[in-house]
Amino acid sequence: MKTSVVYRVMVGLLFLLAGNAAFAQEPVIPVRKRPTITGQPTSPQQTNTVTPQGNARPKSDTAGTGIETRDYSDDSLQVQVYTLSRSAAGTFDTSIRDYTSRFPIPATHVFLGNDGSATRSLLFSTPRRIGWDPGFHSNDVYKLRLEDARFYNTPRPYTELGYMLASGTEQMIDILHTQNIRPYWNAAFQYRLLGAPGTFRNQRNNHRSYQITSWYQSQNKRYNNYFVILNNKIQSGENGGIKTDRDYLNDPVFDRRLAIPTNIGGSSTIGTDLFSNNLVTGRREKEFNLLLRQQYDFGRKDSLVTDSTIIPLFYPRLRFEHTLRYGSYSYLFQDLPSASSTTKNAPDSAYYSNHYGIKFQNNNGEDSVHLEDRWREWSNDFSVYQFPDANNLQQFIKVGLELQLLHGDL
Repeated sequence: MKTSVVYRVMVGLLFLLAGNAAFAQEPVIPVRKRPTITGQPTSPQQTNTVTPQGNARPKSDTAGTGIETRDYSDDSLQVQVYTLSRSAAGTFDTSIRDYTSRFPIPATHVFLGNDGSATRSLLFSTPRRIGWDPGFHSNDVYKLRLEDARFYNTPRPYTELGYMLASGTEQMIDILHTQNIRPYWNAAFQYRLLGAPGTFRNQRNNHRSYQITSWYQSQNKRYNNYFVILNNKIQSGENGGIKTDRDYLNDPVFDRRLAIPTNIGGSSTIGTDLFSNNLVTGRREKEFNLLLRQQYDFGRKDSLVTDSTIIPLFYPRLRFEHTLRYGSYSYLFQDLPSASSTTKNAPDSAYYSNHYGIKFQNNNGEDSVHLEDRWREWSNDFSVYQFPDANNLQQFIKVGLELQLLHGDL
């Protein structure tokens, strides 16, 4: 019995010693520390590599075992964010202290009670767009805007997924992906989808937007190329409010609000299909934009030298910029007759005549409403920038010339 116990102990010690000897034969892998970049990063590249300093043990390997302490910074990622109007780098706001920053409708706006419906701001603000404006802004908070197009610089691919679900099958999907395709070339894709069926008849909203951006910068940091593809599709049902011939809200017969009759839109069922394009009564807006911007800078070159890497820097003093932009815009309101299984509608021309003073033509014995503005825009801009302070690109003097061509069908 004692012999068996001693034998087991000896075998266990033998395996333990053999394991330590085998583990000691593994070479110690040198640590590749990522350089800490300071100064003024203004390009979409992360190409600085660190030359390993021989086969020295990691600093955390004090016992010579070859085991390195986990570096939690490897799980973190800092993405630099730029816009067309801001040269200073920003970052993502990943906090949840202000939920309204994640929600399309700002806290300073009022709306019609259903997500995706028309909004207006309670605070005064000046128009952000200079020059021609189509004039339809009640759904701007749901759109991706060309002025806010973002360009990124990331050492690794970055993806952000957002999904929100509320009562009444309200859904909101937001997708963002960006990565550096080449050391000096970054591309990003953003997609946003909002669907809200509403509580009353013909109140369903369905909005879709996508944006593709590209940013290329030459290795000497003098040339920049920005490219943007942007598309917005807004679809909002309109019911003109509930009828006032009786107290429907306090009548138990109409506890199901979908049964309350409305001024326009007829009788419709609540649809939950996020990708449905079926619209009988309501507004439909379509916006498509292309933008190509090229810049070439003259200025002073510099570099930041560390122990193992050289980071090139550039401070522009004079910039030549060319911007080519194309936009296609369609703004439609319609109220069409329908006798489908989901919607039964017969537009009432008397309602439009009494409330808006508008007479509509009769179409084969049935009233219908179709109002649409369509615009196409070409813009060709050439500008010259002068930076009095090379360390502050937010201060500049700009002189430019723009040619704008507009074509509209009303």
